[in-house]
Amino acid sequence: MRLDKLIEKKLHTSRKKMKRLFLSGQVTIDGVKEFRQNRNVDSQIHKIMVNNQVLFTNEVYYLLDKPVGVVTANSDLNHQTVFDCLTPTDKLDDLSAVGRLDRDTSGLLLLTNNGQLVYDLLHPVKK
Repeated sequence: MRLDKLIEKKLHTSRKKMKRLFLSGQVTIDGVKEFRQNRNVDSQIHKIMVNNQVLFTNEVYYLLDKPVGVVTANSDLNHQTVFDCLTPTDKLDDLSAVGRLDRDTSGLLLLTNNGQLVYDLLHPVKK
């Protein structure tokens, strides 16, 4: 999740107040002052602190062994999807599959709600 979006969401701050937090050095990642508002962070990897308050993200990562016959799609009227393989408590509205496997192929597939990670892994510019 982008750091500025996390701060806005968790601390209910305005854009102006959020920018002041960065400029005054009150935002730290792993104990180091952070000035890049667009940095991608994950509290499972980083210790995110703003004004001495720890912030947590809600990213999830699933590694699914996709069976044959299941399609890599958000929805399909004719076939079971990879999201149908998850338990109801694990299904989140914003989950995405990183990549695709054909219906007649089995294999490992990463599912996550970390949009920036999906972009970084799939976009051709990122190689």
